[in-house]
Amino acid sequence: MSAHRARFGGDGARADFVPLRGWDRGAAKTLLECVAPFVPEGRLRIEDIEEYALDALEFAERHLRKHGGADPHGLTHDEIAAINLYTKENVANTEQSFFRVMNEAFNGDRSKAVPFFAYLQLFVGGARRLPNACPAKLWRAFPNLDPRWKELYPKGRELFWWAFSSTTTSSELLTN
Repeated sequence: MSAHRARFGGDGARADFVPLRGWDRGAAKTLLECVAPFVPEGRLRIEDIEEYALDALEFAERHLRKHGGADPHGLTHDEIAAINLYTKENVANTEQSFFRVMNEAFNGDRSKAVPFFAYLQLFVGGARRLPNACPAKLWRAFPNLDPRWKELYPKGRELFWWAFSSTTTSSELLTN
């Protein structure tokens, strides 16, 4: 593997996590091309995904106009839209929110993540240019869903997981 190739993995990864490989290969695509596998005729249907993608593209256009046609951090129109799409919740059917479906695909069988690879190129490419994209330490609350969560995620241990999620650099903010 070349030194410049991005990896999602690390020394803190759980033993049952399989590295996600190949997401950063292939030709760049537009956001609409990236969501094509999820439209009604696609392999994995996500309700109203085209409408949410079009809303995200309109958001990106407004953002670029506000900044004189160029993003201050160098993000492209489609990268801005990809990041915005991730934040949109399908209020009529929250389980069909793009971020929920994508994060679920990262859990377990890695083949379910393949349709998201082109989207990941846009999302990660844009996110990496944001000023606070990769702070040294992040804090994340774990829901008390698994009775073994304290054993699986011991305090003080560095962890790695696949799903994108909200984080903070402040443990005080997390507890409030």
